[in-house]
Amino acid sequence: MAEHPAWSSLEAGLALSPLPVWLLDLDVMRVAWANPQGLVMWQASSLEALRQRDMLADAPQKIHARLLHTISAVRAGHSLQEEWAFYPRGKQTMVMLHLCGVTLADGRLAMLNQAMPVAADSPPSLLRGITALRHVNIAIAFIDASGRIQMQNPAAMETFAESEHWFSWLDRPEAGGELLARALR
Repeated sequence: MAEHPAWSSLEAGLALSPLPVWLLDLDVMRVAWANPQGLVMWQASSLEALRQRDMLADAPQKIHARLLHTISAVRAGHSLQEEWAFYPRGKQTMVMLHLCGVTLADGRLAMLNQAMPVAADSPPSLLRGITALRHVNIAIAFIDASGRIQMQNPAAMETFAESEHWFSWLDRPEAGGELLARALR
């Protein structure tokens, strides 16, 4: 298992952060801690009220798949930066999340979430498009010129094994380079 920083060494500083920050307990999939800005973002009256929320109660299967993919990467020691849409009290909130693993005092792994709000002046059609991309049942991925996966939607995460390059998704991975070269012409 990857090495992760100890939560005890981070908590005091993150409590002062101007950004919404919360700690997701991966064993119970509930918020274990949040700073004051996190409580505001989640529209929670208190930390205890936020801890009682079932964060995945109404989440679609695609969100479960995306979260499992994210947790797998965090468990492997990766830090991620991803755009997420949350719906505290039914109101859409778009954020860019920085996600990483931290070790709790009892040795268990939790996921630290630091949220940078996405510009409020983003056109609603753009925000709806991003949300639709995440919920469509068709596997979609954006790749760079070398074939490295830059982004994939939850349908792609469910359909294909985790990989850094999309070539492994093909019956003949060696053909991926040729397909990519033709597409880039």
